[in-house]
Amino acid sequence: MGVDIVNDGETSKVGYSTYVKDRFSGFGGEAGPLRAADLLEFPQYARRVLRMTHMQRPACTGPITYTDKTALQQDIDNLCATSSISS
Repeated sequence: MGVDIVNDGETSKVGYSTYVKDRFSGFGGEAGPLRAADLLEFPQYARRVLRMTHMQRPACTGPITYTDKTALQQDIDNLCATSSISS
């Protein structure tokens, strides 16, 4: 048993929910407040955690298309360089 597909996940990105605005059209402004359902039972803790981790997340404002495939190609090249997958 082993790893079939290797990838860097979010390692090469600032954050999964924020890098999309740099690679795709259709994102702008800021999404609504983050709601952590698993924290509903702990409102004091939720206020403290969410206050410390305010992150501006882009809102979807229109059709989504690639704006620059250079970063995508770099991700593909990095993946291919560390695995047996070829593009």
